[in-house]
Amino acid sequence: MSLMRTSDTAADNDPQLQTPVAKLEREVAELRRQLAIFIPPVSEKQLDQAQARKEIYNETSYRILIELSPQIVWMADANGMITYTNQYWFDLTGFTPEETCDDGWTRALHADDADKTSTQWHEVVAKGTPWENEFRIRRASDGEYRWYASRGRPLRDESGQITRWMGIALDIHDRKVTTEHLAEIDERLRLAVEAANIGAWDHYLQTDKIDWSPRAREIFGLARNAQPSFEWFFSCIVPEDRPRVAEKLKRAMDPRIRAEYDADYRITRTDGTTRWLLARGKCFFEGEGDTARAARTAGVIFDITDRKQAEWERAMLTATLQYSPDFIGITDLKEKIVFLNEAGQKLVGLNNDAEAQSKHVYDFLPPAELQILREEIMPTVVRRDVWEGRFPLRHFVTGEVIPFDTRAFGIFDVDGHLTNIAMVSRNIAEKEKLEEKLRTAQKMEAIGRLAAGIAHDFNNLLTVVRGSAEILEQRLPKSANDLRHSLREIHVAADRASALTDQLLTFGRRQMVFPHVINLNHVVHGMEEMLQRLVGAGITLSLSLDKDLWNVKINPSQADQILINFVANARDAMPAGGKILVKTWNQSFNASEAQAVGLHEGEYICLSVTDDGIGMNAETLNHIFEPFFTTKEMGNGMGLATVYGIVQQCSGNIVARSTLNEGTEFIVYLPRTMQTPAAETAVEIPSSSRAGSETILIVEDEPSLRALLAEYVRESGYHVLEAASVQDAIATARDQKLDLLITDIVMPGGSGQTLASALSASHPGLGIIFMSGYTDYASLQKATSQPGVTFVPKPFTLKHMLDKIQGALDGKPASLPAK
Repeated sequence: MSLMRTSDTAADNDPQLQTPVAKLEREVAELRRQLAIFIPPVSEKQLDQAQARKEIYNETSYRILIELSPQIVWMADANGMITYTNQYWFDLTGFTPEETCDDGWTRALHADDADKTSTQWHEVVAKGTPWENEFRIRRASDGEYRWYASRGRPLRDESGQITRWMGIALDIHDRKVTTEHLAEIDERLRLAVEAANIGAWDHYLQTDKIDWSPRAREIFGLARNAQPSFEWFFSCIVPEDRPRVAEKLKRAMDPRIRAEYDADYRITRTDGTTRWLLARGKCFFEGEGDTARAARTAGVIFDITDRKQAEWERAMLTATLQYSPDFIGITDLKEKIVFLNEAGQKLVGLNNDAEAQSKHVYDFLPPAELQILREEIMPTVVRRDVWEGRFPLRHFVTGEVIPFDTRAFGIFDVDGHLTNIAMVSRNIAEKEKLEEKLRTAQKMEAIGRLAAGIAHDFNNLLTVVRGSAEILEQRLPKSANDLRHSLREIHVAADRASALTDQLLTFGRRQMVFPHVINLNHVVHGMEEMLQRLVGAGITLSLSLDKDLWNVKINPSQADQILINFVANARDAMPAGGKILVKTWNQSFNASEAQAVGLHEGEYICLSVTDDGIGMNAETLNHIFEPFFTTKEMGNGMGLATVYGIVQQCSGNIVARSTLNEGTEFIVYLPRTMQTPAAETAVEIPSSSRAGSETILIVEDEPSLRALLAEYVRESGYHVLEAASVQDAIATARDQKLDLLITDIVMPGGSGQTLASALSASHPGLGIIFMSGYTDYASLQKATSQPGVTFVPKPFTLKHMLDKIQGALDGKPASLPAK
């Protein structure tokens, strides 16, 4: 039917006839009229009028349906030129029949689609094949371009020639937009899944079929076309993890629970490597209620091996930080604590992470350190440098300021911006105490060396003073009583000076001592009565002695001296009375315990004296063992210094603890000896009445002492040779008959032991007397260990030396030094 409409009848002006149905009826009437004009009349025999009317009615019905169709219906001639479109086209596009005919319809298409669609249409017409295409048509009402799917078929006559084309165009805009949107979502999801290395799986429980995504196969190390079963999958799981995975799957597939499936586990891949996976999914059920059954499980899997490795490394790092003995803290830029390890919390008196994270760094700091933080640390950190130094922090409970050796540095993000500040601080309180102890020990050692050096020279001078006074006293007439009184004062002063040098030598660990194996309990019990008289009636003296106390090696008189000094000091610290406790016990120290009290690892005997007197401050404690340091008006400052020297000379140590107004405790640690006490032997003292004629070589570097001693020995009838050094002595003794060598142990240019060895080799049977103002115990033992050797400590009296000379020449060396 032509697109041209007849419009010159009166019916066109009737509104009731403007509906699509009315228009169709008018067209049918017009067709009848035309047929009546062009077709000659036929007889009733030739045409069944009833049948004709029926066909016309059916055609009219079809035309009405086409016009009412909610889609485009179109017709074209054999050349593809549009000859008809239904009303939907005109309403959609706003085109007129004239604008639509032939190729005019393409002007309603989107500019991107018009030429392409027209070309494809004519190619189809030329080939005579069915037409299918999608394009956008502009909607006249709002100008929107909407997608349509057009389909057409050619109509052929009895000879097979195409007579015309018929087709439709459906509005697929909403469906296409939705499809494209879903495709876009699917593509984004696919990209996200691929980027996240996520594998997907579907397990159809009725058939036991598993669909694996390519990434899932890759995760398990499978080939692309592999279709493994559930049993194979389960066999890949590390045996230790299988029960947990099975339980989670069971709960997910139970219709009464329907839990989400979420499990991490290890698998062994086909290449033998082990990987960590995280699986998440759910089960889908068929039916409801009691009849529900699991039909399918589906989900995704992630390879989390790298994450697990990072978690493990982070756990190691966290454990290292948490269990480090150092203070390790991190703050934000507002100085608020965001992390403080357990050791750090303990060091500053905090209880947990929450309490630590409620603090700011300035809460830890004394005022001076706060200034260091603002003026030194922060500028250093901002420059990306590391600040190092001593940085004390405050204890929140006690308020104590704790010294720390600190390193502070910044933490920066990937853009180089400072985000946090970290501090690693080591508690150096014990280190500083040890350093202070070392400085004290070095100071005491230096003072001791000085004191011992002075005492050595002083002993030589005292020997000269004593000897000169002794000779003078022998030569005075009996009537010179006033001079004898002066000489006695010289002897008293020399004795007092000798006692002082003994104390100096003891402090310097250079005193001539002869230690014995003793038990300190016996010393305490032996002195208990005297100590009770020493403290007086207002003070209670108590003993707490270990009945199984080990033995020590110490000079007994020095042990008495230690006890007397401690008890006397305790008495003086309690002018209003109080309590003194003397205690002994055994103790074994490992290396760290021993270091804490300045000892070596081993077994020790401990002696402590504790009082509840006035105590001492820290400044006093730092100086109490120094010679001549005293807090008493009448003290000489040598008591505790002497004790310190005695203990050090015995390879022990002494520790003092004191608190003001609470009391003081002294503890002496002496090394245990496995020897047993020796039985006492009597000492035979030789007579000095015999005159001699033997040859004696005296070697002494102090000229006045050498001259005095040589003159005194000559007056007893002996032939005396003198020398000032080892080399001088060897030269003097050459070609001489020698009976006795008297030599100092410590001399410039060599030792008395070296000289004695040399002359003993050249003069067999030579008697030897060593004399010295000080030496160490090892040297003394070595010097006196040879047979026929006698030792005389300085200062000595000339008469005492003469007795030793006669004893040595008679072959009767004294076993103990005379006092």
